[in-house]
Order: sequence, then structure tokens, then C-alpha cells
Amino acid sequence: MNKIIFICFKLSLLFSLSLYAENKKVIALDHSGDQYSVENIPNMLITEFINGQVKFLSKGSINQTWATYGQCQDAWKLDDDSVVVSGIHGIWKYDNSNTRKLFFEPKKRPLEIHSCQPLDDG
Repeated sequence: MNKIIFICFKLSLLFSLSLYAENKKVIALDHSGDQYSVENIPNMLITEFINGQVKFLSKGSINQTWATYGQCQDAWKLDDDSVVVSGIHGIWKYDNSNTRKLFFEPKKRPLEIHSCQPLDDG
């Protein structure tokens, strides 16, 4: 259990550091302040609630960023390398060319969308 907590702590530090990185190498620090190798961390999407963005982290570097048009809540990378992103103003899908397609936009405001998830049937 302590190992899981330790890994979660390292990942949370990585998330915090990635908020300030754009097309730069991310430096991760462990609980004692020593530098941690990002090569062992899997590729991941990082949501930024404050900046309204999703960033794709791969091998310690921010490779791509998507806007959420409101505070970001959730993001999923699909099998076709497109990304589904939810923010408080709707749910969007971005394709490989970074073209945005609206999936859902609430008709009544304010309505916060806290999560999205791809379904097996698309």
C-alpha cells in the first residue's frame, strides 16, 4: 500500500509541474525533492481545471494541448488517437488534425459536466 501511495504522490508532483510546461521537458521530483526519472511514467492526459486545457504527456514532454472552453473536468484518448474532452461548457472531440467537434453542449446554464467516458458502441 505504501508503494501505491508513493507512486501516486510522484504522479501528483508530475501533474503539478506539467502545468507550467508546454513543449518542454517535464522534471519530476519525488517526496524528498530528488529528481525522478520520467521515463518510467506511462503516457497520460493531464487535465488543467484552472487553465481549461488538456495536455498529452509522453516520455516526460508535453506533446500536444487541447482547449476545453471552460474549466476542464475529464479527458479520454480513444483508439483512433482522437481525444474526448469535457469542460463546464460542453464535451468536444478533437481528431488528429486538432479539429474540434462538439459532442454535447448544455442548453441551460450553468450546468457543469464533471466527467465523460467513451462507450463501447462509439
